[in-house]
Amino acid sequence: MNVFPANDSVLNRLNNFTRNFPADGLRSYIRNAFYGEDLELSTTTNKTKIDKWISSYQYCNEEKRLQQFLDILQQDTIDIESLRTLSHNGIPEQLRSIVWKILLGYLPLEKDKQKSKILLLREEYFDLVDAVYPRIVENAVVGKEDELWDQIYVDVIRTFPSGMETFCEQQSVRTVLCRILYVYSVVHQRGNYWQGLNELPIPFMLSFAAFYANCSVRQLNTLTGDVLERIFSSGSLESDIYWCLCRFVQGLQAGGDFVVKKHGEVCQGAILQRFELLCRMVDNDLVENLKSKGVEFVFFAFRWMVCLLTREIPAGGVIRLWDSYLAEGEGILTFHLCTALSFLLAFSDEIKQQEDFEQTLTFLQKIPTEHWTELHAEFLVQCASQVKVIEKYYQDIASQALCMIVAALFATIAVFRFQTMISK
Repeated sequence: MNVFPANDSVLNRLNNFTRNFPADGLRSYIRNAFYGEDLELSTTTNKTKIDKWISSYQYCNEEKRLQQFLDILQQDTIDIESLRTLSHNGIPEQLRSIVWKILLGYLPLEKDKQKSKILLLREEYFDLVDAVYPRIVENAVVGKEDELWDQIYVDVIRTFPSGMETFCEQQSVRTVLCRILYVYSVVHQRGNYWQGLNELPIPFMLSFAAFYANCSVRQLNTLTGDVLERIFSSGSLESDIYWCLCRFVQGLQAGGDFVVKKHGEVCQGAILQRFELLCRMVDNDLVENLKSKGVEFVFFAFRWMVCLLTREIPAGGVIRLWDSYLAEGEGILTFHLCTALSFLLAFSDEIKQQEDFEQTLTFLQKIPTEHWTELHAEFLVQCASQVKVIEKYYQDIASQALCMIVAALFATIAVFRFQTMISK
């Protein structure tokens, strides 16, 4: 049911929704982020909400920011909370490989333990490969049918993150990706593999490979097959990607709400219901518009939840999102929900303008983001942080309401018992 009057403008509905928020800054931010057009006296520009935000974005001092990271990383015992706080606003590209490994717990916080720990885990990965990975000749398992391998291989050759297609077409990249996914599926998923898992190692592979090759992520597209073979030849890079994937998925599955459960069971109901409810909290009209055209959230948001927007946003933007995701620690999934909602709301006007089911679904399944940069991802992160406040605000209200109901119930029981006692 729509809780707002049907004739209210977006801004009036927003005022109604935010009137009890604890800070004017939150109201102002949501207005500017999602509904800026209602505040303008004229609409003479064709800029989107995101374009307007980017045009006013204030760049930080990169040298100062780099030094802040170095000050933390040079400590004998790294202050993880300070690192999380700093990382949430983006990690310098030259430090991202190291910082991600620390945020995921792959590298210990104590510097004197890092080398021995990482060498031990690399040896463990090599042992796993020897134990479970089949012999492959001409992209097929030798001597037997292997459905797991076949499915992984089919998905890997279709893995083309926007902006990094050339890199991902390299045979050495595909070989490493197949091996990581196969070992992970056997060891952690009881041989179960889900479509979409092939997307999750890619940000790690891009960031770590760029670090090993001493180049930018974009420059990976220019490296020859021979150079990439040398980068992957020791197995160290591959091992790092594998263990970071393990820890990342473990974090997603920790709360039990992720689409894919611990042993590969797919259960999308809980997370999609939560996503739809969150959307209703912020823009109920958008939900009603989708419903009126027969578009259910599962038709488009299921992929967003499984692949974490990796198919919707160019690779550079995804990597920026993951800076904030990994900084969240155990709250990865919650922050992804807020980010996905920010992504949806950024195109709310365009979605509402689609005439019918087919047009709307076509738009949602291929939202035009080919031109997106890290700044577009920055917009999503900033908005997601505010959406997270909204969800917490509603949760607090719901918790208070539940406490009041429970208190009223106990009071009623107490009164009943008292009346029963005195009537005897």
